[in-house]
Amino acid sequence: IANALLWIGVCLTLISEFWVLCVGRVIYGIAAGAFSTLCPKYIAETARKKLRPAGALTQICITLGILVAFSVGLGIGDVDEDEQDSFEIQYYWYIVFAIPLAISIVQVLLMMTVFTYDTPVVLKQRGRLADLKTVMNKIYSDPDLAQERSDEIVVISEVTRMIELWQGVLLTQVQQSHDHRLHAVGVL
Repeated sequence: IANALLWIGVCLTLISEFWVLCVGRVIYGIAAGAFSTLCPKYIAETARKKLRPAGALTQICITLGILVAFSVGLGIGDVDEDEQDSFEIQYYWYIVFAIPLAISIVQVLLMMTVFTYDTPVVLKQRGRLADLKTVMNKIYSDPDLAQERSDEIVVISEVTRMIELWQGVLLTQVQQSHDHRLHAVGVL
């Protein structure tokens, strides 16, 4: 979905109409926000405990990517009025907006050919434990680490499910006590 949003945003930013460009940038930004959320989540779901803090590196890489994107703009430089029709002014920004499109295409191709499986947590939530074990064996070369991480995911999923269940029970009780107070106020 994030790749589709990115493609739509890139296509809109390549149109030379100001308002279309603005809408494209908004969609582009939503896609970037989705990537900055989904990538660390995937890393947290698949990485070993001692490597999970490395998921924060994605935020550093995003910041460096923004720096690179702004640095590419330095190639334009100062422009005189007689240079308004030059390549740098008319078409350089197309390249800046299109680079993420190429990266996204590579990512989609990899997802369709190499990484064709769901995330381990999704596999657990769907009750596909055999597939979970297979995926973890693909991710980890050591079968013991794969089993350890699979067991962690199962335990974490069960704890999360229990917390959500208790949250629902507590929310119901709070709503019922709120309803009783409303009835008491209505009687007064």
